[in-house]
Amino acid sequence: MAGAPVTSPDAQALGRQLRGFLRATGKTQRELADELNVGATYVSQLVNGKVNWVRSGYFSAIVRALNVPPDTARALDPRPWAVFADQRPPLTPVPDALAAAAAQYGDAFPDLRRAAWQAYLAALHWQSGPPQTPDAWFTVFYQLRTLGVAPTPGPAGPQAGSGA
Repeated sequence: MAGAPVTSPDAQALGRQLRGFLRATGKTQRELADELNVGATYVSQLVNGKVNWVRSGYFSAIVRALNVPPDTARALDPRPWAVFADQRPPLTPVPDALAAAAAQYGDAFPDLRRAAWQAYLAALHWQSGPPQTPDAWFTVFYQLRTLGVAPTPGPAGPQAGSGA
């Protein structure tokens, strides 16, 4: 979902503020793009004030991803439907074997190192338990990617059958 085109000088200030939130967390624009599941070009437009990030469809996700204090977020967008950092559901931890798979195979398959893919894989529901080895996690990742699956977060998380 694209944000509203920028028509005011305030958008430039909002972009600078977003850049400050990125710096405060130590995240890069690419990392934020991965977390939002958007292109890096779009995040660049937000940071450079070309798109008003407060009015974009990603405001709540950005607030959560960058741990923007709730009072600051509410000052930027007081609309009652906005979801703020203090209401963020807990994330599924990345299993050690999955982290090891990312380290082992990440040079050849950089997507496996991306936060969006790791969160997606970690949140899968397994009938007989999750994969236990880095090779098994890689196999699941590779099969999903080959099928054209892309990480898309949802409220209940993705579903999967038995582990590889």
